[in-house]
Amino acid sequence: MKQRFSVARSWLGLVAVVVAAAVALPVVIGSPASAATQTVTITASGYVPADVTIQVGDTVSFANSDAAAHQVELKPTSGFSCTANPLVVQPAATQSCTFSSAGNVNFSDPNKKGNTFRGSVTVASPPSAGGSITLAASRPLVIYGSKVTLSGKVNPAKGGVSVDILARPYPEAAFAKVAAVASSADGSYLFAVPPQVRTEYQAQFVDGNAKGSSAVVSVHVRPRVTLSVTGLRGGVATLRTGVVSTINYSGKPVLVQRRNSQGGWTNVKSVALGQFSRRRFTVKAPRGTSRWRIYLQASQAGGGYDASFSPTRSVRR
Repeated sequence: MKQRFSVARSWLGLVAVVVAAAVALPVVIGSPASAATQTVTITASGYVPADVTIQVGDTVSFANSDAAAHQVELKPTSGFSCTANPLVVQPAATQSCTFSSAGNVNFSDPNKKGNTFRGSVTVASPPSAGGSITLAASRPLVIYGSKVTLSGKVNPAKGGVSVDILARPYPEAAFAKVAAVASSADGSYLFAVPPQVRTEYQAQFVDGNAKGSSAVVSVHVRPRVTLSVTGLRGGVATLRTGVVSTINYSGKPVLVQRRNSQGGWTNVKSVALGQFSRRRFTVKAPRGTSRWRIYLQASQAGGGYDASFSPTRSVRR
């Protein structure tokens, strides 16, 4: 009986030691990295720093060190949460915004002029868990109606992975899915798209425990400008031009340019486009061969478009 009691007491002692050891050991539980906060100081002369880069989920605080109150207006108006927009930041006070979507957000003081009261927040996607994906565009600038090829590679390299192509055309505030493509055996993928206006693209994938978001790639677009020579009588040439994009350019001016002896372009006249964004006009052609083009200025191209010009046409007199 004593022997049984001794054995039982020995087992109880062993259990007590194990329990004590378990209590003494710290318990480690994985948790995501906490969100960070960056501060933009509002001074009497502007923002310091003017441009900040953060990750999705991070916060930007606007701290007013000036003696006067300031406003901070953020555009576009989505992808973040603030107490108000525009923020009204009193002297010695701080107002904050938390950003929930990747992209670029501009901020400014609507009551102040000059670039020192303008800034931007670049919001990067959080680090991918167990994977990554790249994205590149075959051309950074295209003519309206032309295609650009988006390409990249998923990591780990694997075939048959579904890659989502996201797009944010001007002036949209958020990305939207436009296509899904499957990766090849080496993890690479391709997708051709004709951007209608300046557009930002991003690629994402989820494959089991691997997932990733690419960097944002921007593709600029020029309106398509046409020019043809329709007649020549004496020293007067008749030309025809047109501009094509999603915008109606009726009434918009374009510049008629002639190449000079130094290889540059000289403005000869300005003509206003007529119905259907087209116009027929005449120019005085010098003797010999003269080369002409139409130039559409950025101020006339419209939101989301770059300046553009037509192919060069020759007039032989």
